[in-house]
Amino acid sequence: KYYDFLQEFIPKIAQATFDAMNQSEEKIGLQAMEFWCSLCDEEIDRLENYDEHNQPAPGREARFYIKGVADDLTVFILMHLAKDNEFDDEWNI
Repeated sequence: KYYDFLQEFIPKIAQATFDAMNQSEEKIGLQAMEFWCSLCDEEIDRLENYDEHNQPAPGREARFYIKGVADDLTVFILMHLAKDNEFDDEWNI
């Protein structure tokens, strides 16, 4: 719903969510991570709807916000995966 209006806010959102994931209590950090998961799902959905000429459906252009944070997000995820020694079904950070 708000995807198309995020562009100017992404740098501040990234800073706030990465700070939350690194410094806040776990519940807040998980919500920050969920933001990026939801954004990624939206971008995948938009990209899957491109036509055979690589053109987006009207009003469904992917803006590739995730590409801008992919390196930092990958480092964060790998760092926390390496730190988590338990194998259970619950997400944590």
